[in-house]
Amino acid sequence: MQHLDSPEPPTTRTAEPLPRRDTSSSLLSLPDELLALVVDQALGEFAPRLYKTRLDGVRALSLVNKRVRAVAQDELLKAVHISIGRDEDAAAVGDELVVRGTVARARALSMGRLRVTEGIMRAPQFLSSFRGLRRLWLVRVHGVRVEDINQLQELRELVFAQVDLVVSRPLALSRLTSLDLFFNTLTGRQSLVGNGLPVLQHLFIGQAVHDAHKFGDRDLFSRTSTLAFELQSTDGAPGAWSNLGLDKATLDKALFDFLPAEVDLLGARRVEVDVQYVRVYQFSMNNCYSPGELASQLDDLADRLHDIFPALVSLYIAADLDPQHVMLPRAVADAMSALATACRLKGAELVYEGSFDEYVVGESRRSAHFEARCKRVEAERAAAAAAATTSTARA
Repeated sequence: MQHLDSPEPPTTRTAEPLPRRDTSSSLLSLPDELLALVVDQALGEFAPRLYKTRLDGVRALSLVNKRVRAVAQDELLKAVHISIGRDEDAAAVGDELVVRGTVARARALSMGRLRVTEGIMRAPQFLSSFRGLRRLWLVRVHGVRVEDINQLQELRELVFAQVDLVVSRPLALSRLTSLDLFFNTLTGRQSLVGNGLPVLQHLFIGQAVHDAHKFGDRDLFSRTSTLAFELQSTDGAPGAWSNLGLDKATLDKALFDFLPAEVDLLGARRVEVDVQYVRVYQFSMNNCYSPGELASQLDDLADRLHDIFPALVSLYIAADLDPQHVMLPRAVADAMSALATACRLKGAELVYEGSFDEYVVGESRRSAHFEARCKRVEAERAAAAAAATTSTARA
């Protein structure tokens, strides 16, 4: 018998079984709404140039399981690219889109011919049926009626690139915040843009300067947060830019796109207005220029940068040419070093942003860096005005 004062013998404890872990994927257990967001992020940005990449992403995700496949294929109905080979096939294509539910569910649509060699596509009658669209790109499309576009009242972003527009009345889209216009033609006596875009924030006019007034006016320029223009060597007619009414406040929020080859074509001239923000781009580094030609153009730009743009504040250039992050040919790297030195000596900022692939016909010409800068300046001015009003009231 054990004495009461003696210590208790050690007890052997039986190990408790660990709680069973759920071996199923936590991703696949998400609700449909969250899984749709994950799939959308996995597919990436929708843009005309990336449509085939997005299709490949859908095929890959469809191999996960039936549920993910259903969600991924549903995304194909929300973001669509349409290019009709023959005009007589348009009605059949429209009927098929209705049957599939694409017309009712699409939120982003790119339509037209992305390559010059494919020619121009006639605008189909069913275009105005996409009433739920938020984003629309039209590229090399003929006979687009503005009155049909005005029926798409959910649009937030609109791109016209080399489009023949039939204008019986100006654009009237109450929710549109971004409009990009790139070498379009107008049929009709009306201007494309009037007072029908009350919340427009970004406007890009990639038109010859003598036609630019048909696509925007001083009132519209003053209401937008950011502007962008295509600066060309052919814009040399006296007073061409001044006639647009680009005052100091407007130029402070205007970004000018400039092709390196234009440096040679400008000759000894400088740009007529005090351009402060310039974006140097080209459509394809590999297809348009050899490294030697590109280096030569960049050298010329570095030598003449402040003769052409004496009021320069910021120079934007594709991140493909950032020597700190990209292995460049020696000649191109030296030219970029000279350009960086030219900017530094004048006190101008050199900003690397985007890639050459983005600067193709049909893509939006927006700059996140420049838009953030304009919003910051706008907020600072609003705060200063509010402070001045408060001081006046107290006095």
